[in-house]
Amino acid sequence: MTTRHPTIVITRRLAPGIVEGLAESCQVRQHDSDVPMSRAALLDSAAGSGALLSTLADVVDSELLDAAGPGLRIVATHAVGFHNIDIPACTARGVIVTNTPDVLTDATADLAWALLLAAARRVGEGERWIRAGKPWQWAPTFLLGRELRGATLGIIAWAASAGPSHAAAAASA
Repeated sequence: MTTRHPTIVITRRLAPGIVEGLAESCQVRQHDSDVPMSRAALLDSAAGSGALLSTLADVVDSELLDAAGPGLRIVATHAVGFHNIDIPACTARGVIVTNTPDVLTDATADLAWALLLAAARRVGEGERWIRAGKPWQWAPTFLLGRELRGATLGIIAWAASAGPSHAAAAASA
């Protein structure tokens, strides 16, 4: 006796290993591209699926849920945000919706530090200088930038990692 595996529709190319792991327990229909699926292709691909792994580019609304049919049990978005998903329409059909909260918190903080360092040390200007093939010679003031040792930095943020209560407390201090 064979067990029928659920079908999962994946709307974009994912990091290596993810699809292979899912294929062990699911029938996978993947749009293996970095370009979003057309709406027609998405509607067609969703037909008869039990799960949809979407991105922010995919509008998940009543039309898509109807195209998927009554077997759709979960919409998992490969994103923190879910503004593209009609939550009430999913709830009315008993479809679970998941997202990836906090997945970008550390990456965003890392990029903030990278931008701070790049601005202080004039990294962007130096990179453009080199790419333009401009002649250069070291000089004590050439692309000097600003030293960060001993500098004071104030950060005001309203982010998922801080939350509104932390931001309000910081604002009243």
